[in-house]
Amino acid sequence: MEVYKFGGASIKDATAARNLINVLAQNQVKKLVIVLSAMGKTTNALEGIITSFRKNGEAKDLLTDLRNFHTQIATELVPNPHHPLHTTLNFLFIDLEDALDEGKDWDYDKFYDAVVPFGEIFSTTIISHFLNLNGYQTQWIDARKWLITNSNHRLAKVDWEETAENCDMFIRPFLDQRIIITQGFVGGTIDGVSTTLGREGSDFSAGILGNCLNASKVTIWKDVPGVLNADPKVFEKTEKFDNLSYAEAIEMAYYGASIIHPKTLHPLQEKNIPLFVRPFSNPTETGTQIFGSDRIDRKIPVKIIKDHQMLLTLRAKDGDFISESGIGKVFSLFGEFGVKLNLVQLSALSFSICFNETVPHVKEIIQKLSDDFRVLYNSNLRLITIRHFTDEVLAELSQGRTPLIEQRTRTTLQWVFPQD
Repeated sequence: MEVYKFGGASIKDATAARNLINVLAQNQVKKLVIVLSAMGKTTNALEGIITSFRKNGEAKDLLTDLRNFHTQIATELVPNPHHPLHTTLNFLFIDLEDALDEGKDWDYDKFYDAVVPFGEIFSTTIISHFLNLNGYQTQWIDARKWLITNSNHRLAKVDWEETAENCDMFIRPFLDQRIIITQGFVGGTIDGVSTTLGREGSDFSAGILGNCLNASKVTIWKDVPGVLNADPKVFEKTEKFDNLSYAEAIEMAYYGASIIHPKTLHPLQEKNIPLFVRPFSNPTETGTQIFGSDRIDRKIPVKIIKDHQMLLTLRAKDGDFISESGIGKVFSLFGEFGVKLNLVQLSALSFSICFNETVPHVKEIIQKLSDDFRVLYNSNLRLITIRHFTDEVLAELSQGRTPLIEQRTRTTLQWVFPQD
């Protein structure tokens, strides 16, 4: 039994979606669960609809654009206007409008989780019908029914016991007869309230399924040859890893390598399930295998760049040392808001923290910290992380500039610079 995950770029339009059939034909799997993201930039579009709706009470033009985008893909894949897909898609857009009306007075995070999952609902509905029309028998399953979480909206925590029981109840019985189609990123509370796992959480959904269903392997299909040592959109020359250990891949994901969601690997490592990252455009290529071994190809320098960073520097209001209790308050506060810290550095008189400035509640976090500390901050920064650094790579990435902050271990160096 295997799990495949396809991201938004893999199903961004009808042409890409048709290639999914090529992937299935080249890699025949007897028992398969497919996890899908929203198509293309749908999540961004839904976030824009939420913003417009809360500001203006409507988002008619944006909703029309979103409907047209999905209708065009559905029509190209399933041309028959009388096919059930088109009626189903129409009803789903009515459901979306109802969700916008119903949740307009809710707090932002709950409203977000009621609306944004429609991206994955649209994509899985279209792909399920498309595959059925092309000789594959699929079973569409709503992730909000099987992936049970707490009610921490936009960064929900998985209830592993309930989720595992639901996988056995709702998914396993269909595996012998059909391909399961379900949504990534999306979950629900035990009371049926929609939740999400955090942006780019579809990989994590695949990892959860792999763990709960004891998959033989999980494959993430990407628009790159495998796991590279740098983002090819940023660096002209990159190298691919054929093999990575769980430990090295977790380190890379933790520091921000966008190829894998940081939470994906732990549930697979727990059961020694290998993760493959393979190219969607060349489905016979093996890509990169991540598994339980300390062996990696070579100590290739890994270059990771994260823009839109904020650097907070905290100092005691009385000018005294930063105390352990004060540090504890800081970590507790960031934990309360579910904000991942990308760099932490402590000196006698200050405590510096780097994190994504786009996370929710930044203003509220700064306000709360100001109760106990003098807070200085810089925004619009770039965090550069280099694993297995060399002098040549350091010279390339520093370009003779002096960083605002530097942190170095035997294997990893991090710099924070003003963003270019």
